[in-house]
Amino acid sequence: MKNILIGNWKMNLLPNEATELAIELNTLAKESKNTYFGVAPTFLSLTQTLSIKDRSIKIGAQNCHFEDSGAFTAEVSASMLKDVNTDFVIIGHSERRHVFSENQELITNRAKSVLDKSLTLVYCIGETLEDREAGRTLEVVKEQLTPVLELINDSSIENLILAYEPVWAIGTGKVASLDNINEVHDFIAGMTTAPILYGGSVKPGNYEEILNLKNVSGALVGGASLKFDSFSELFKISEN
Repeated sequence: MKNILIGNWKMNLLPNEATELAIELNTLAKESKNTYFGVAPTFLSLTQTLSIKDRSIKIGAQNCHFEDSGAFTAEVSASMLKDVNTDFVIIGHSERRHVFSENQELITNRAKSVLDKSLTLVYCIGETLEDREAGRTLEVVKEQLTPVLELINDSSIENLILAYEPVWAIGTGKVASLDNINEVHDFIAGMTTAPILYGGSVKPGNYEEILNLKNVSGALVGGASLKFDSFSELFKISEN
């Protein structure tokens, strides 16, 4: 199985900046032998990056609505993403859960729409610092993961990628210890055969030892994916 390395660009990069970086990264993707390599730009940049000539890099969306169409101002549907040949969709990111107050029912419905359209679902799970300090990490992970696993069948399992992102480690510079990561990834691996990424301040200096853990299949990267130099270093680690 290939390693998986995905950059979540969040609300960063103007459309031309996103396209220029995606073109640079596409040169790496063309040479890839061991890595599913992708980025998720903003919706405003999505179609422009998808139209890169001779595209090898995977291009995904950062969210989607659960209905195909309708009176849902500012939303984008999985049908629309499918129509422009989007490769994957990130659902359940902690910023959607905690900043935008998306509850589990809404997130599950979003995930279902992605799977129903046979798009690859990158599904995020992870605990807050309060959860961890209360000893609820595995309980929270199970609560977030179970509803989506109930949607999975033999054919759709190939379209599922999981991303464990402890909320307290995202964009903070803090990284979960290897023991922390190992415990949670082993727990998730006991529930499903889907690949499991780690996310949370992943950088070239810590990625190799994280990737060497038994049940880590790659990374969902934030800040380090916004610069060619740092993201290309992560790609080299993944390839080697």
